[in-house]
Amino acid sequence: GCVVIRRGTETIPASQGMHLLLHDILLTSGDGRVGAILQDGPGIGLGPNTELKIDRFVYEPADGKFGLLLRLAKGVLVYFSGRIAQFSPDAVTVETPVGVVGLRGTQFAISLGGT
Repeated sequence: GCVVIRRGTETIPASQGMHLLLHDILLTSGDGRVGAILQDGPGIGLGPNTELKIDRFVYEPADGKFGLLLRLAKGVLVYFSGRIAQFSPDAVTVETPVGVVGLRGTQFAISLGGT
């Protein structure tokens, strides 16, 4: 299926090995699915009709600075924790239109209806 990255005013087709940047928005079509691995090792998976923004990512273990903020507007997100969650579990947050999810384990899944 179709997966694109909205980067500023550009829309870029996603491809294997592509690097994601801060503030990128991942969008999947009705038959699209994608998986990604972030720098500190967590895996994220997106199902069909999903919109997810990488709003904050800080991984500076030498300075003790950690943070991950994902904003899920709609769709399905599966998250498997990485080193940020090991060093600072409360530094991982997913915001949705209906609430905020804080990491309290090693994995979770969220499913939101379209808006």
